[in-house]
Amino acid sequence: MTNSFIENIQSKKKDFTDAELKIANLLEQEPFVFSSSTATEIANKFNVSQSSISRFCQKLGYHGFSDFRMSLILSLSTSVPSNNTTNEWCATLCNQINQLSQSLDDEHQNKIAQMIINARVTYTSGYGASEIAANLLAFRSMLLSLNVFEIPTSREVETLHLINNQDLIILFSASNPSHADLISMLDDMPKEKRPKLILVTESLRHPFIKKVDEVVMLPKINNDNPYLSHQSVQLLYVLLLLPKMAYLFAQKNKD
Repeated sequence: MTNSFIENIQSKKKDFTDAELKIANLLEQEPFVFSSSTATEIANKFNVSQSSISRFCQKLGYHGFSDFRMSLILSLSTSVPSNNTTNEWCATLCNQINQLSQSLDDEHQNKIAQMIINARVTYTSGYGASEIAANLLAFRSMLLSLNVFEIPTSREVETLHLINNQDLIILFSASNPSHADLISMLDDMPKEKRPKLILVTESLRHPFIKKVDEVVMLPKINNDNPYLSHQSVQLLYVLLLLPKMAYLFAQKNKD
């Protein structure tokens, strides 16, 4: 973590309750667990309440855990590893970028980018570690003035009332059937309401692979480097997709 991120926590410790102080200490010990987990998963893993996690984040100046976690991810990604791990970290990252770039079909990626740009509204969704990639795509797309929004994991039903067949949903899911309820509800929708679906996954055996309109198959990359967690392939995919979206969107506005 960067010094400024750590200093912010240290400066607030005097205001923490015992439960919030426990969370601060756990964060210092397990920062990558916090960056790749939901508030519910952290509460269950460390036996703390979700309300304590929420208050902890708010005392640090964030709206909630999701806002805090994005800041944590940026802090971890910009912090400088020790001299003993710098070369290993860089080598692993370069290896992931090369494998991912080689595995992606450029024409198909242009098609995905075009689908996002042409949609009336694009929604992203992911559970657990996959939520980070969904959040990143939505956030960076909005900076491009695109109508891309993340569906909160507890608000799928409400969102479906707003959707029609001109919209697009992008599901980030490594291999688990976390979106089972959402898929079931979409299956029950009439054709004039059902949006297009894209699945970004790492598994050819994903249970939803035949339920979607397009599949982005990411490579499975063995990674034992603690500085690059499992969801880094999804994040790198988003970062490779965004320049294509920006270029095609600029061309569309130019025409």
